[in-house]
Amino acid sequence: MLADKAAIVTGGSAGIGASITEALLRAGASVAVLARSRSKFDGLLPVLEEKKLPVDKTHFIPIDLSSTDDIRRAAVEANDWAGGCADILVNNAGVATIAPILEATIEDWDWTMNVNVRAPFIMAQECAKRMIARGKGGKIVNTSSTASRFALHDHAAYCTSKAAINGLTKVMSAEWSKHDINCNTIGPTIVLTDMCTKAWGKPEKGDPMVDRTPLGRFAEPWEMAHGVVYLVSPSSIQMCGQMLLLDGGITTTGTPCGV
Repeated sequence: MLADKAAIVTGGSAGIGASITEALLRAGASVAVLARSRSKFDGLLPVLEEKKLPVDKTHFIPIDLSSTDDIRRAAVEANDWAGGCADILVNNAGVATIAPILEATIEDWDWTMNVNVRAPFIMAQECAKRMIARGKGGKIVNTSSTASRFALHDHAAYCTSKAAINGLTKVMSAEWSKHDINCNTIGPTIVLTDMCTKAWGKPEKGDPMVDRTPLGRFAEPWEMAHGVVYLVSPSSIQMCGQMLLLDGGITTTGTPCGV
């Protein structure tokens, strides 16, 4: 499906990102994994090898997603590794800070916005200008959340950042679709990663969210990866500026505000 395609995945060595890296390799792509430190990438390689996936088609690039200069450096390095222009960009990396609004710090607010909004903006800029110059189109997937639609207590910065990424993706699509660059987001709810377990692992907090989810459980990282593979495949050609909800049906039941 993705043979001869080169992908860039931010945060591609752990959590949802590791599953995305695995799924892209399985679909035939080569993958530049951009992450803060190499240790988790080194831990991922044996897992990929055990699944008989081609680890020689992966490449690690360190990145500090809070630094504009470092994001641009990593984007250039990743595109160079991909032969000058990646075919696929997956802005997967994200953070969540948890605090009531009156206790939230400006430092946490800025960190969340930098990683969740500014970094995808810069990565998309760097990749899209190469895609446009090459003239063969491309695929960009940003990671949003059902939190972009709901009010979640203690998640002001996170909810705001995900609403912002939706708006950014729509403008990217409006400007770049004419260049055959499909820009979309995935919209997970709670996915069983370390970050989400920290936020939702206590039964008194997590159980009410599960009760509101028609599927009756939280999502697994690989389920998000399958959605990404669809969005970067030829099958998604008519998807432009959309959020692919992968939420177990929670958006059909109303807001989880207060959980």
